[in-house]
Amino acid sequence: MSSAPSSKGFALACALGAIGIYAGMFAVGRAGAADGLDGFDQTALRFGTSALLTLPWVRRLALVVGRLGVWLCVLLIGLGGALYSVVFLTGLVYAPVAYGAAIVPSVQPAAVMLLGWILQGQVVGRAALVGWAVCTAGLVLVLSGNAVAWKAGFAQGCALFILAGCMWGPYPYLLRQFQLAAFDALLLFAFGSALLFVIPYLLMRGGSLTSAPTSAIALQIAYQGVLVGVVATVAYARAVQGLGAARVALLSPFIPVVATLISWFALGESLPPLAWTGIGLVTFGLLLGQISSAPRPNALSKGS
Repeated sequence: MSSAPSSKGFALACALGAIGIYAGMFAVGRAGAADGLDGFDQTALRFGTSALLTLPWVRRLALVVGRLGVWLCVLLIGLGGALYSVVFLTGLVYAPVAYGAAIVPSVQPAAVMLLGWILQGQVVGRAALVGWAVCTAGLVLVLSGNAVAWKAGFAQGCALFILAGCMWGPYPYLLRQFQLAAFDALLLFAFGSALLFVIPYLLMRGGSLTSAPTSAIALQIAYQGVLVGVVATVAYARAVQGLGAARVALLSPFIPVVATLISWFALGESLPPLAWTGIGLVTFGLLLGQISSAPRPNALSKGS
């Protein structure tokens, strides 16, 4: 009986840790792009590293595939594995961190609730709609608050961020729906992405890594491969198991501010006051929308 609060507390710690790592991933991905590592290069380093680190447990993957089926595994790998990583990290090649940090978390919770409405008839309340309106107003301010917004390639970066948010949205829902354990999720993404992406990448363009600085490759291996590929993957899945997808999504509003602050200190990507106001509105709108859609008996996290 007394273990329940402890379990919830551990799940919350996992959620906070995962959110913090994901927030830092924006700046690390942007730094990698500046060093000549595109989304394909960084994705290969991430999943190649995580596959090597989890190699002793590869036999367990057969049990995961046997339980879920091949096509569901491929879908999960696409939504939260190599394909998502390529889309998200390529967006950082074209657009600064603040824009990705505002767009991706804004789209992700909306995708979760849209999926819940389609599959379970979950109704989106008026407060949630107000939240998304505030969030949209904040995005407009972010986009209009810096001249970089209209440089070549920026629209492409924003489109990729929107796609990444749409891909990531169903991922926590599916984790919860099919009760995929944290370590099983790690194995699936590590080895599934290595098989479907890393091996073809090495055969076609693995030599491109030789032109990148050693320090840049080391940073991507340590952060993308170890922290994002292993630690955050396990922590996020564990948080979804313990708290439910909707409750974990309540923390996503803090990503824009944290990620933008990290990029400001680490990369020197400063923003004008108007854009900071937009970031604040995005955070407030996300909080309002998520709080208004907190788990109810008929919500996504029913039974959590």
